[in-house]
Amino acid sequence: IPSELLVFGSDEDLKIKYLFLKKYLVSGMIISETHMAICAILYITIPRLIIRFFTSDINLINICTPIMFIVGLFQLFDGAQISLSGAFKGIKRTTTIMFGDFIAYWVLGLPIGYYLAFGRHLYLYGFWIGLAIALFTLGTSLSIIIYHKIKRIECNT
Repeated sequence: IPSELLVFGSDEDLKIKYLFLKKYLVSGMIISETHMAICAILYITIPRLIIRFFTSDINLINICTPIMFIVGLFQLFDGAQISLSGAFKGIKRTTTIMFGDFIAYWVLGLPIGYYLAFGRHLYLYGFWIGLAIALFTLGTSLSIIIYHKIKRIECNT
């Protein structure tokens, strides 16, 4: 559901249909986050079973198992940012996504991941934590921006 709002074309359409905008956004987020929450629960509760679908190497299973908790959290944040990115595409605000992605991943997530991986000796875990922080920041930022955009549309109608 990354493009829940592609049904809307121009700013004039948005002014007329802001109630539908909120409905599509909320329903898309609920569906996306429900799916991601189920995946996160599975990743957190049965990580070894999931990893065994891909490898039987016990050393690799032991390395990957603790990461699955971080991956579970990552899923929740990723679902939010994907749905919100689709909403921004639908209202033709793609530069918001571009700058948000750049700041979240390159300015925040990658440097934090690098620091945690090599400065704090968390290695693989550090990079995954950095990615999760980037996705959390991006999802939160996009949520705040779209909330204010919808409020502005409501005030102008």
